Amino acid sequence: MIYPRLKVARDLLADDGVICISLDDNEIRNLQIVCDEIFGASNRICLFTILSNPRGSQNSKLVSSIHEYILMYCKNIKELTLKGLDKDAESLAEFKEIDEKGRKYRLLGLRKRGGAWRKEDRPNMFYPIYVNPTNGSCSLQRNDDFFIEVIPQRPTGELSRWTWSKEKFFEESYLLIGKRVNRMGENEAWDIFRKDYIDNENGEEKTTKIRTIWEEKETNYQNAKNEIKALFGNSEIFDYPKPTYIVRKLASILYNEEEDIYLDFFSGSATTAQAILMLNAADMGKRKYIMVQIAENITDAKSEAYKAGYRNICEIGKERIRRAGKKIKEDSPLT
Repeated sequence: MIYPRLKVARDLLADDGVICISLDDNEIRNLQIVCDEIFGASNRICLFTILSNPRGSQNSKLVSSIHEYILMYCKNIKELTLKGLDKDAESLAEFKEIDEKGRKYRLLGLRKRGGAWRKEDRPNMFYPIYVNPTNGSCSLQRNDDFFIEVIPQRPTGELSRWTWSKEKFFEESYLLIGKRVNRMGENEAWDIFRKDYIDNENGEEKTTKIRTIWEEKETNYQNAKNEIKALFGNSEIFDYPKPTYIVRKLASILYNEEEDIYLDFFSGSATTAQAILMLNAADMGKRKYIMVQIAENITDAKSEAYKAGYRNICEIGKERIRRAGKKIKEDSPLT
């Protein structure tokens, strides 16, 4: 069922477009195999893990599942550019330092941490750096001004390596600063840090790369129920809706062009449509959307949707778009 739809989806996708597919772990392996064939494994961007149910599902006999996935592919990885997300308050708080021009920055260690940190892993990136203790400036040459020698070394004494090559050091040494650090067993220890500015040379605040694990409270699927209730006065009108936050976050990392179209060919309750309307209201965008949903009949006379007069899923989706549009106009009259 899904294979021919994905084939058509790829043909419709813009050269710099992406496709995001939400699912649980029942079909993740099969879907990835199909998508690798249709879109190409090299065009697989990532598999996001979404904290969708913090309390845990009790449907499984052995474990309590608290997450779902979003699989993301693009049409052509060479054409794709993601712009990242605005920094949150916690990230912004890290930029405590201010330079002589008034620009904010934070200090990041130049020594490699994490994988491949040993000297033997990248021997060309092990070299001494000499610090001027008066102002913390750094040089590769030892002289009367630069005489504090610093090598990449872990607190345990093991030799490590820098994250910069000597070539990069020559190009951007003005970003480096040597500082005294507290290190057990040493009376005077020094380490090298680099300045990471909060903005670029044009004064624009840098964004941050989207992370593969989402655990914000907004990803909780209970929020989707609350959004349905806010529009219909009843959270049980539609089963298993998705939060608009997820769609808005994914769309926010894409560079928005006036003719961009967001296609959801399993639209359900039209979450994507509401999310795009909300984004447009927030940033004056002109994104368009197309929702596709088979007119699946609602036959359970005891269901809340049936009692409310809806006879198929499409009717719920169309009414949601009407109500969401009306609410957004009321909340944002100037846009």
